[in-house]
Amino acid sequence: MADLLRTFISLMWFLSLGLPVLVPPMVYFMMERETPQKHAIEALSSDRFDRRVFPIAGQTADGNSADAVGRYRMAAEQGNAEAQCNLGVCCLEKKDYAEAAQWFRKAAEQGNARAQYNLSLCYACGEGVKKDRAEAAQWFRKAAEQGSDEAQIMLGITCLAYGAAKQKMWPWWTQDLNEGVMWYRKAAEQGNAWAQCLFGDCYADGEGVKKDRAEAVKWYRKAAEQGNTRAQCKLGECYDSGKGVKRDCVEAAKWYRKAAEQGYDRAQYLWGECYDIGKGVKQDRAEAVKWYRKAAEQGNAGAQYKLGECYADGEGVKKDHAEAAKWFRKAAEQGNAKAKKMQEKWNQNSPGKE
Repeated sequence: MADLLRTFISLMWFLSLGLPVLVPPMVYFMMERETPQKHAIEALSSDRFDRRVFPIAGQTADGNSADAVGRYRMAAEQGNAEAQCNLGVCCLEKKDYAEAAQWFRKAAEQGNARAQYNLSLCYACGEGVKKDRAEAAQWFRKAAEQGSDEAQIMLGITCLAYGAAKQKMWPWWTQDLNEGVMWYRKAAEQGNAWAQCLFGDCYADGEGVKKDRAEAVKWYRKAAEQGNTRAQCKLGECYDSGKGVKRDCVEAAKWYRKAAEQGYDRAQYLWGECYDIGKGVKQDRAEAVKWYRKAAEQGNAGAQYKLGECYADGEGVKKDHAEAAKWFRKAAEQGNAKAKKMQEKWNQNSPGKE
């Protein structure tokens, strides 16, 4: 039914030379049931939403000493929005989520952007209030419109998710994608490293903007130089592949290492690969195993497969079929195609024998 509807809409658009006024109203009704709030639920559940990456805004300058909390409470009870937000932060850090949400709401309703963003996170994560990602999206917008870079990022994610869903039905639809990119740009231009990285993704993938690998590299670099691990890894991959910048394996290895040493699992996997094949660094199989293991233990399927290979072949580590089988199994369970094939091969050929 969905495919038939999409075909019908596309045909109507073609016959009307792009004038959607000729599309029957019922189709509009069906499309509009796909609301931004509905896709906010998916967006806030995506891998781009990481509670560690989007922390509560407004760590208090005076700390959370008893004296500071007392001062905040006194001012908050008199209606001071900034104090209400600060008191909410203190309550949250003490894991009193319900009281934190109450103070964030009081400040948010007075227009405090930090409190609006923090209240959004409470709704997104179900901290102190019932989880309601549609409500979270509404508060993100209020905060974003006041210039909160954290909220601008979340609103960008929501708009892009909604726009992508609409494009499945309306291939020419760009309005929400354009708005999502606009919010990323606003946050990126404020210097928010995570926004710069996501804005780089837009240029790398041609999402909401014309694909421009060089522009992607520019924004990845800005974020990477601020220490954003995902951007460091992305910049390394650009140098590794020569997309948007001249290929340079040494430079790629440098950025992989920066992210890997901060614990980013994909970078650990790619940094291990550099040692494995001697790309940008001197070949060192034992060092490769070390980094594959770090990434594998974090659940990186590619690294789990490579670690399994190392154990199977005795490269960089003593040959151990049981360990190899364990890591192949872990990778296969995550859908790694190579690991699945290796499992099938071993099931046919007695893995206990060399």
